[in-house]
Amino acid sequence: MIKQYIQKTVFISALLLASANIAAASEAWPATDKTGTEIAFYSDASGIVYQERLGTFFIVTNAGCVKQINLAGTELSSYCTSEWKDFEGITVADYDSNYLYLGLESSSSTQAVYEFDLSTNSLTGKSWTLSGMSVATGAGLEGLEYVNGYFYAASQNNGKIYKYSVDLSSSGSASLLGSFYPYSDYTKDLAALSYSKDTDTLYSLYDGGNRLVTTKGDGTYINRYQLPSTTSNEEGFVVVPNCSKSTTNVVLTEDSGRIMLFSGFSIQSVQCPVVDADNDGYAATVDCNDNDATISSNKTYYRDADGDGLGNATVTSSVCSLTAPSGYVTNGSDSNDADYDNDGVSTSSDCNDSDNSISANQTYYRDADGDGFGTSSTTSVACSYTVPSGYVTNASDSNDSDYDNDGVSTSSDCNDADNTVSSYLTVYQDFDGDGLGNPNVSQQVCATSAPTGYVTNNTDTDDSGVVSEPTPEPTPEPTPEPEPVPEPEPTYSPIEYLNNGVDDDGDGKIDEWNTLESNGVHPDADSISVTSFAGATNGAIKVRYDDGSGYRYTVFATTTSKLTRVSWYEAAESILVKLNRKYAVVDAFAGSVLQRYTAAKK
Repeated sequence: MIKQYIQKTVFISALLLASANIAAASEAWPATDKTGTEIAFYSDASGIVYQERLGTFFIVTNAGCVKQINLAGTELSSYCTSEWKDFEGITVADYDSNYLYLGLESSSSTQAVYEFDLSTNSLTGKSWTLSGMSVATGAGLEGLEYVNGYFYAASQNNGKIYKYSVDLSSSGSASLLGSFYPYSDYTKDLAALSYSKDTDTLYSLYDGGNRLVTTKGDGTYINRYQLPSTTSNEEGFVVVPNCSKSTTNVVLTEDSGRIMLFSGFSIQSVQCPVVDADNDGYAATVDCNDNDATISSNKTYYRDADGDGLGNATVTSSVCSLTAPSGYVTNGSDSNDADYDNDGVSTSSDCNDSDNSISANQTYYRDADGDGFGTSSTTSVACSYTVPSGYVTNASDSNDSDYDNDGVSTSSDCNDADNTVSSYLTVYQDFDGDGLGNPNVSQQVCATSAPTGYVTNNTDTDDSGVVSEPTPEPTPEPTPEPEPVPEPEPTYSPIEYLNNGVDDDGDGKIDEWNTLESNGVHPDADSISVTSFAGATNGAIKVRYDDGSGYRYTVFATTTSKLTRVSWYEAAESILVKLNRKYAVVDAFAGSVLQRYTAAKK
């Protein structure tokens, strides 16, 4: 009882102080929006409250309904009961809870508050009676608000606000702590209450004269305003919290059913408490995320539609994040946001928008014969400057089956890599080097001329290759005063050949041993040319030297051919040859058998 007495005494003292300090104030509507916008319509709409946690409005009607809408007026939920009618006020005690509190007007002296559960969208069954209010028939509880732990109930009958203490844990009777006039001259038609805890401002709506009075939460008078002329018979009023700004939105409900939104309503933002939850030096009123010390203001990011890391300066997104949203970057330096590789060709027209070295498809031509010239009849289109295998960049081949482009196709050309030849040439062996070919020894060659040892004619009647002493030209029959005809000088070989009965080296000796003194050096294929020889068999000759060595050579029949060593006999005139169990001593140079032996049986 003592505590209750002290509370009443303090409250009444505050009211007396408020009444003593009322001063003249402007009554102009404190919003830039003078006409408002109808966002919804509910017949007999009365009280309204803004649930900060949900960011939506809840409206009660005289028909016993609770409607939930958003700022656009879209209905989100609805509840109606036939048990109770004439709900006039609605408030929230704890924005983190799921409960609303509905004020019920009664013709008796006792008014009531009912608890409503948002999670079940129904009344919970708990209620509290409000005694001691001045009421009359049709003029009882008209507004309800929760201010600093107490219920404030508005009386339409006398224009006063009644303060109650309520135990919300269970149903019962509320304790009346006192009452006050928001403005002493307004003694009736108090229709609605709305409290902003951020600015500690209580708004009291009077529908009789279309007036709005502001006080502090304890009843201290602040100001009064004239409502817009576009509204009448107002039933509800709510201020949307927006402490970080100097203006906000307010919503009025009318008996007619209109739900009216007004923007640009001035608020006392200087009274907002300074909160800096993340301690980054920026108050919650200006900090875009007061729970993150790494950021305090929105960052501007630029659309990067082509994904090249460069953003479009004309398409931006401002978000409270140090991380760019998907599809955005931190710069706005892209001159064409539809050109990933920035080569001046848009993505839709660029064959490879990831490579700024190429933008158009390249045409390549099939080079089937590999001659470096392509055919226009077979192409390959690729977005690459790398020529595909088997293709070239030109289409200048008139026949892609003719590598050397000599007019003969690869299948018919004996050498399609050489445009000087296309068909085989028949050549004949010229063993004796006389320029005449052997008609019995021929071959086909893919060439324009005969290889060494061959000629293109076949007119040689004797191509055996035997060389004899030069035969002097016959002396012509003497004529009157004939000129002497010189006898041709014989041509000699640097060496003497074995057992041919000819003086090969022209020293006047026949078949003598060769000596280093008379012959200089042993025959060498790189230095000794043979001009004549005799007694050879199939082009093979044998030479014996006085150091006991013997050599066997082959030689081409032409006069410029060099000797080519086939075999040699090491300082011996004879060799021992074995055949099964028989042996023979053979002349190494003549090839004749000198003596035969038979091995004895063991």
